[in-house]
Parts: sequence; structure tokens; C-alpha cells
Amino acid sequence: LSIVELEELLDGFYHSYKNEKDGIKNYLLLSLCIYQGLYLPECKAIKLEDIDLRKSIIKTHKTAERIIPLNASQIGLFYEYLRTIKEEDIYIFKSIPRAIKLIKSIQKIYPKFIDFKQIRASIITYWIQNLGLRKAQYYAGHRYISSTEKYLANDLESLKEDIGKYHP
Repeated sequence: LSIVELEELLDGFYHSYKNEKDGIKNYLLLSLCIYQGLYLPECKAIKLEDIDLRKSIIKTHKTAERIIPLNASQIGLFYEYLRTIKEEDIYIFKSIPRAIKLIKSIQKIYPKFIDFKQIRASIITYWIQNLGLRKAQYYAGHRYISSTEKYLANDLESLKEDIGKYHP
């Protein structure tokens, strides 16, 4: 999926589920998967101290410790959601919905969506195209560059350019 398609998916999800009980929480989970390329288990491990709204960053610890910028649209929603959390809560998302349940609700509004691996592959491909391989490796939390290079195959635009350049 392109970044535009991912944002359409996110907008559609927000408008469909914003008034539900866990609507904002699920929207934030989906936005963390889209903008920061996180897995759902990584989201569950996020602590209150890992979010810095003033600096607009989030720290992750589950795979590799890294600092990833928040998208501007996430800051207000994080602020709103964090007000609902009790002060003694350490983790932001104490409970997260089952991935299958969330996948089915997303597929209702965006049929092209397959699963969260598709989102992660899409965002890592986007990072490679726009930020470069090393920055994408850092944001993805990959220890080895070869893990990030696997996503180069998803970069169809550069493959088309290479074919046009080298094939008569």
C-alpha cells in the first residue's frame, strides 16, 4: 500500500469507530502501526514514560530500542487518550484487541487491507524510498541491514526505473 492508501485507511477507520468505546485507543494502535511501523505486541509494551508529546517522539523497547517521531495528527489524540489513563498505570495500552478482531473491522472499511504485516512492509518500503536504507533500518528496529534490504523488492518504482535504464 502507498502512504496515501495507508492514510485513507486510517481516516476511514477513524470516522467509522471514533464514537465506539475503544475507538480512540484502536485508532492510536493503528496509527502507531502505520506511522511508526510498530507491531501490536510492541504497542502493548509502550510505557507512559516512552511518549514525549513536547518533543513529538515515541521510544520503543520490544525489539530494538529506538526513538521515532510522532506524526502531527497523533499528538492531539495521544493527549486526549492519555487523559483517560489512570495515574498508576505504567503501560499506555494495558489491553489491546485481538489482531484478528481489529483486522476484520479494518477490512470492513478498507477491503485492500490484508494484515498488519502488509502495513509494516508498506511503511518500511516508504522509509527506504524517502529516508534511505540506514534510516529505514533504524526505524524498523532491524539489527542487520539485510533484514531491511528484503523490503527493497517491494520498491516497484525503482525496479521499473532500473529495467527502463538497462533493458533496451
